Amino acid sequence: MGKGKMTEIFDRQALLERVEGDEELLEELVHIFLDHTPRQLDKLRQALEVGDASALREQAHTIKGAAASISAASLMAAAQQVESAGKNRELKGAGALVENLAQEFERLKEVVGG
Repeated sequence: MGKGKMTEIFDRQALLERVEGDEELLEELVHIFLDHTPRQLDKLRQALEVGDASALREQAHTIKGAAASISAASLMAAAQQVESAGKNRELKGAGALVENLAQEFERLKEVVGG
């Protein structure tokens, strides 16, 4: 995997700059994100199961914001797709988008060593 692809998944340098070089804070932010996201993904799946488009949109928006805050671009993009599906009430194809989001989260975990 080339450096470009790596920064799409997790741009450590961008996050390090955001936290003004504080490695400890960077690790803490990533740890919190890795800790909270599985619950967020569960909530996404539940929203999908019951056909709640607005809950799907809101949950995806939360994940998107958190991914942006730790410089995880590809996860952010995947969450954006789910958010759009919820916003447009396109629940039929949303299942695949949610699973894509879950896969991006797994990739992120591998890259950051979660």
